[in-house]
Amino acid sequence: MPTSGRRNRVNVAVHTNHHQRLRHLAAAMETTVQDILDRVLEQALIDVDNMTVKELSNWVNTLHEVFPQDTTATTHHRKQP
Repeated sequence: MPTSGRRNRVNVAVHTNHHQRLRHLAAAMETTVQDILDRVLEQALIDVDNMTVKELSNWVNTLHEVFPQDTTATTHHRKQP
């Protein structure tokens, strides 16, 4: 079983790798990472206006499963020497 410290390092490494992929994709498309993220969000939100409250609730719950709110994976702290 991995230790908590190792798990956090792995999470940060995966998070960094996704950012690198986004940067490479943006460079290949001659656009910005923010523009790509905006397009993805726009596509995800297209049908929100037509959803019932229950459907919207299920959609939000699915987002939380796909994108867990783990603050340790997005926090970048450097060790002080």
